[in-house]
Amino acid sequence: MKEKLENITKKIGLVKMIKMMGGFGSFQEKVGDFNFLSDYEIITAIRDCYDICGAMATFELDINPILRFVRDGETHQIEFFGVRGVTVQVISYLGKYEGEYQVHYENLKRNELIFILYSYLDYMDYHDLI
Repeated sequence: MKEKLENITKKIGLVKMIKMMGGFGSFQEKVGDFNFLSDYEIITAIRDCYDICGAMATFELDINPILRFVRDGETHQIEFFGVRGVTVQVISYLGKYEGEYQVHYENLKRNELIFILYSYLDYMDYHDLI
């Protein structure tokens, strides 16, 4: 049954499947995680979420910024999700804002994509948007 649901999800898209199944919680109970989806399918689902919610900041989703890496005392963290990618803010070791830059979804790590998707879906489920 799980494999059949995964195949249907791949055909119609994750957001539509979640709606058909009565919500994100129901989908999780029956299908589980997103490991069966390719990175492209995850990015497509993130963009479907964007079409419903628009751009979102981490604080709007009630999550902490997503740590990308720390280099030379600077913390690079994802703060904002848009249609094409994310905004990464750079914070000095003293906590001072140093700037920001954009990263396309295609250039993010898989675990970052999954976390973004999960955060969007959790928000949408909580607010009855799916």
